[in-house]
Amino acid sequence: MATVTVEIVTVGPTPVAELSQVIDFLNHRQDAFRYAVISDSAVADFAGNAAESFTTDELYGLLYALKQRRRGYHPFLVALVDRRLDGKVYGNLFGSLRQEVDSPHAMAIATLYQIPVLLPNIPPALYIAFELLSFSIRFLYGEGLIHDERRGCVFDRKVNKLEIFDAMRNGRLCPSCEGIVSKALDVDQGIAAERLFEVISEVCRSDNPSRLWDKHIVALLPKVFLCHSSSDRTAVHRIAKSLVDKGCRVWLDAWEIRIGDNIVAKINDGLASSDLLAVALSREAINSEWVMNEWTAKFIMAAGTQNVTVLPLLLEDCTIPPLLRPLRYADFRSPNEYDDTVTNLFEAIRHLHFKIKATPPTEHSRDTAKGGIA
Repeated sequence: MATVTVEIVTVGPTPVAELSQVIDFLNHRQDAFRYAVISDSAVADFAGNAAESFTTDELYGLLYALKQRRRGYHPFLVALVDRRLDGKVYGNLFGSLRQEVDSPHAMAIATLYQIPVLLPNIPPALYIAFELLSFSIRFLYGEGLIHDERRGCVFDRKVNKLEIFDAMRNGRLCPSCEGIVSKALDVDQGIAAERLFEVISEVCRSDNPSRLWDKHIVALLPKVFLCHSSSDRTAVHRIAKSLVDKGCRVWLDAWEIRIGDNIVAKINDGLASSDLLAVALSREAINSEWVMNEWTAKFIMAAGTQNVTVLPLLLEDCTIPPLLRPLRYADFRSPNEYDDTVTNLFEAIRHLHFKIKATPPTEHSRDTAKGGIA
């Protein structure tokens, strides 16, 4: 199976605050399509010829220039905008696709203009996920596929923007489109598209789409157990809050253990339910038996999957334990570099989290470990 890469670029202010979550949702529900956000200052700052709208011609020109600047292999590119989109024939479009001349490559445009108002109960992120998936199929087929006849199909022509909800809610292809698409997509790509459409349909059909969508997104977020000495509480709490702000779930003793709780049992549960463990290294921490128990327990739990799930956080100059020395650490010794270090740590957490999720657990990796707090 050849993985199809689809790149997304935002024009003007980012129209979807949760765009990174959309990409994670699409990428980690399947592996036939790969979605990636690219940045370009010329595109991000593009104002267009009118204050309230873009035309398809000017945006396709912008995308073509972007591909020329970046060079390399960029077969499929989608521009995401939040203004009204006008084409040569129709105005106020919700999307457009254009195949490049004498090439199997294609570009597309999706807009959020009026979508939050027209579909108030549907998370805008879900709409963008639907558009990206639909474009991905059309990229492989080429221009066409959209049909005027109403068949309750994803590829029904949508003259009224409210009809987009029917397509998302149905989440299926008509028999004719199924036959056409099956020839353009390989088996894995077809299965991937079907799975994603099923989730989108499920969310749209629910009584509370926003809540169900949030559940799907939360399931994608990594959970990090923060191991530390009590003497480093202030620094570690700051790191914990920064990770939560970026989208991680964090297990921190002060947040999870309440008066009357069995401390060892709570820590055992926290270790077992966490995807990763970050150990804060300081002179006090490396001399703490409880800290040692926690991170070595996670190492043992990770051994069955061959995944290193312990992330060292260096708070101050100290002697790093031998088992952790081969690992690159997040260096929090310089206050001026805190923001960059947190960002790098978060990206490492996301990368390791999804790598682990892709590896089937073994019986050994399910063992419950013991630990404690400093």
